Order: sequence, then structure tokens, then C-alpha cells
Amino acid sequence: MPVPDRWSYRWDTDTGPLALTAPGPTLAADVSGPAPLPDRLPEVPWRGGIDLNPLDVIDPDTCRWLLTPHRPTPGAPDANASKDAAALSNCRTQKHGSSPSKVYYADHEPP
Repeated sequence: MPVPDRWSYRWDTDTGPLALTAPGPTLAADVSGPAPLPDRLPEVPWRGGIDLNPLDVIDPDTCRWLLTPHRPTPGAPDANASKDAAALSNCRTQKHGSSPSKVYYADHEPP
């Protein structure tokens, strides 16, 4: 589900925090020492891919299934569940928002 230009990023560095914000969940990391951190969100000019079984993020049963297998984080057991729910919400918004990702269904047998 992660879409690099639709997520926010926050790095806690030795010199203070650095953040890039977008209308999505935030990925955070601690950085020590020199690191080549970006100064802007990535640009994604085109989105495409092939999925033999695309999942409909609008379908309630699919959403329940996607949110069930989250992995626990030591000390913060709900942290990943919250990120997964936020990512799913972001996908649902983008599907019906101003720049939705298109899903094409096709029958295809793998080689």
C-alpha cells in the first residue's frame, strides 16, 4: 500500500527534526550521523502495475482482511495497525479523489 508521494516522512536527526508532509500517514525514523535525506517528496509521474488479483479497497470485507494480519511493534502493539488503517484510508481517498489510481481487471493465466 505505501505510495511514496502520498505519505509524510519525519526524521529525528542529531541537528533536529526534518519533515516532509503529504496528506497521508507518517513514516518516522531516527537518524544519527550524516545521512543523505531528501528535501522534497518524490514525484511519481505515472502509476502502473500488473496484479492478477487486485483488491478493492472500497469493499468492507476486503478492508477487514487487509487490516487483520498486522504485525505487532514491541512497546506499541497498535502502531502498525494504525499505520495500516491510515494507509488503507489514504488508498480509499485516492481511489475516489482527484487523482485516483486506476485498476483494470483482465483474465490472464500465468505462463
